[in-house]
Amino acid sequence: MISAKHLKKRLKERIDGLSEAKLRDMEKFMESLDSGSKKGDLLSFAGSWQALDDETFKEFTIGLENRRKTNRVKFLDETSFD
Repeated sequence: MISAKHLKKRLKERIDGLSEAKLRDMEKFMESLDSGSKKGDLLSFAGSWQALDDETFKEFTIGLENRRKTNRVKFLDETSFD
């Protein structure tokens, strides 16, 4: 396993060799990594359930508790398809 210090050194060396255009792309990419933690992204879902009818809302909420109590497989890993 590569140490964080060594990884940072390798990344810095690679960044030093980039063209200006690629540096701008790298900056945009790094900004996209940070954007996932912004409060605004989470708030964009605010009110999304507002238009649901009562029956659908109950299925999502009350039905969720019942589904969690069952012993069904929640996630399939890739090996289950072999």
